[in-house]
Amino acid sequence: MNLTLLLMNEKSGLKAERKNNALQHRIKLMASPCLLTKILADFLSGVSLLNKVLKHATNFIQNRYSTL
Repeated sequence: MNLTLLLMNEKSGLKAERKNNALQHRIKLMASPCLLTKILADFLSGVSLLNKVLKHATNFIQNRYSTL
């Protein structure tokens, strides 16, 4: 009797663990697109900032040498 109860508890524990693992896996899959979106947004912000800096530097150099 005790052995049967022990086996039943062990099976229910394994089922709960599998459900927990499946839930964690789903959360990871949902977080992946969010993370990729954030990485892409950061990359585009960096490109935009670099573009502004280079545009400013180019204008500065062109204006400097056109007055000489």
